[in-house]
Parts: sequence; structure tokens; C-alpha cells
Amino acid sequence: MKTSNTIKTSWDLTLLYKNENDPQIEKDLKDIESKCLAFEKKYRNADYTKSPQKLAKALKDYNTLDETVGSSKPWWYFALKNDADSSDSKVAALKTKFGQRIIKAENKITFFILDIGKIAKEKQKIFLRAKVLKPYSYLLTRIFNNAQYNLSEKEEQLIGLLSQTSYAMWVSGQNKLLNEQKIVHKGKKIPISEARAKLADLPKKERRQLYNDINKSLKSISHFAEAELNAIFNYKKTMDEQRGL
Repeated sequence: MKTSNTIKTSWDLTLLYKNENDPQIEKDLKDIESKCLAFEKKYRNADYTKSPQKLAKALKDYNTLDETVGSSKPWWYFALKNDADSSDSKVAALKTKFGQRIIKAENKITFFILDIGKIAKEKQKIFLRAKVLKPYSYLLTRIFNNAQYNLSEKEEQLIGLLSQTSYAMWVSGQNKLLNEQKIVHKGKKIPISEARAKLADLPKKERRQLYNDINKSLKSISHFAEAELNAIFNYKKTMDEQRGL
């Protein structure tokens, strides 16, 4: 039986959406926004932290919501398209635009985890021992342990909005620059990502030559990498200082 040795090297993004104009994208975005708003209306100022039973029901609803919001399907679609072709400015703009919408929707439910973190210490032990809350014991333990570093709701929301400009865009910029780098291998220009993938399968002499060529290419853009790392480090440092870490 004859088999094909061809390996597929491109993503089939039609598994997510037909194309970037697929009307399902907007439907999914509105679904995320409406579900976050509905959750806020149901639980803001509610008494779900009064008993283990009420908290268990609220956490079940929160997990259901997280399955929709956490996947961020529209954003991932454009993020993957952007990774595949970093020169497509329209796709990059849509990734940013939809990312902002999702962050704003998520900000509507920021209060929920913050309120759980405010449960009194003596009650936390009771909640952690409650049988009805056993499926959420790890989540609750993390919430309780991190509560001392929480900021106000408005501050947490602002951090979410700023993370895209102060962190994610630096990473995205570096990825775009890397994706644009080409290495000459056997007389043909190939992307640096493809060159890295070839290293393990090459004979020793060719492998060393390609490895050196990759390093030369990376060194030529190291100035941007330095700026990116400094930006990310200082962002993290600032956030940690504000939280008292």
C-alpha cells in the first residue's frame, strides 16, 4: 500500500470560521458580551458568598460562562491568522479590535472573584471543607491565597485593558519581526521558523551552518528583543509593586 510522506504545514482555520468575514464571528462576540452582562446582572450585589450551597451554584454558572469567554474563539482565529501572515495589517487590526471587546466583556465579571476573595478567613476554612464545594477546592484555594494582592475592581479592570497595549503588543511586535526574517538555505530563502524546524534532520555540517545563519539573523534584530524584554519586565515589576508582591 502506497502512503504519502507529505506533511501538512499550514493550519486549517476553516475549522473555526469560513473566512474573516464570516457572520458567525460577530455572533460569537455578541454571545460573549451578552453572557457576561447577564452574569453581572445576576450576581453583582447578590449574596452568593453567604453559604457553600449558594457559592457552589454561582461557581457552576461561572465555569459555564468561562467555557464561552475563556475560549475567545473570534480572537484566537485572528491571532492564528496573524501568526501565519504577520504582514496582513487588516488581520492584525481585527485581532486588536476583537481582543478589546472581549476584555471589556470580561471586565464586567471582574467583581465575582474579588468578592469571593473577601470572604472572612474563618469562613474560608468552612467553605474549603464543604462537600458541595469540593469540585472547586483548588480554585477557591487560589482565590483565597491571592486575595491579599487584589486591587480595587476599577484598578483590576484597567490592568486588563492596559495589558494589551503594555504587554501583548510588544510580544506581537516581536513575533511579527521574527516571522519576517528569512534564511538562505540551499539557495532558497525560507522563514526562520522553517529553518529552525529543519535543524534536527540535517547532517552535522549543514546543521551547524544553518544554526549559525539563524543566530546571525536573530542577532540582527536583538535590539528590538531587548526593548521587548525590558517592556515586559517593567510591566510585570510595576504590577507586582502595585499589588504589594
